Amino acid sequence: MSRLLTGRKNTILDYSYIDESNILLLLSESFYLHSQNSTEINYLYDYYRGKQDIQYKTKETREDINNKITENSSYEIVTFKKGYMFGELVQYISRGTDEVITDAIAELNNYMLLNHKVKSDNDLIEWVLIGGVGYRLVLPNEDYFGIEDPPFVART
Repeated sequence: MSRLLTGRKNTILDYSYIDESNILLLLSESFYLHSQNSTEINYLYDYYRGKQDIQYKTKETREDINNKITENSSYEIVTFKKGYMFGELVQYISRGTDEVITDAIAELNNYMLLNHKVKSDNDLIEWVLIGGVGYRLVLPNEDYFGIEDPPFVART
C-alpha cells in the first residue's frame, strides 16, 4: 500500500471570464486535480493519525509471528513544529503612537478573541503541516466578522 506522494498541485485554468456558460466546463476540468489532491491529503491525515502502511502488511512466512509496530513520528513532528511556530497567540500591535489607531488595534484584538482565533490558528497550522495546504474564510457582517476554517473530517 506504499504510496508515492507528489505534492498538492495548484488548480490553474486559463479562462478570461467565468459565467454560467462555462462554469460547468471549468468545474469538470478542475475536479480531477481536486480529487487527486484530496486523496493525497486524506492519506497524509490518516498517516498522521496512525493509519500507516505497516498496519496493512501481510506476512507470508511464519504467520504466527506478526508484530506490527507503528512509531508515529509524523505526529511528533507536527506537534513540535506547531508549538515552535505558534507557541504564543498572534496579536496585532501598532507601531505608531496615534491613540485612535491604538484603540482600533485593541478592538481588532478583541474581535479576534471573540472569534476564537487562537484555536482557529492552531487548527489551521496543524492542517497546513499535515496536508500542505490551509484555507481560511473571513465573513464580514454588519457588527462583526466571522472566521471559518475548513473543519477536520473525523475518520476512523
